[in-house]
Amino acid sequence: MSKHVGDLYDTSPYDPATPPAEPPYQPHDSAEGVTTPAYTGKMAKLIANVAG
Repeated sequence: MSKHVGDLYDTSPYDPATPPAEPPYQPHDSAEGVTTPAYTGKMAKLIANVAG
């Protein structure tokens, strides 16, 4: 687990769009994808509609 601005566990007061210029922070693009809770929620709705 890291404490970089904008990471998954970020609790810093900084805006991820303008992080502080202090090492070891290295800006990177956000990952694109779907979270597990979103996926399972949508699959549950799909299964309920198909089954019922």
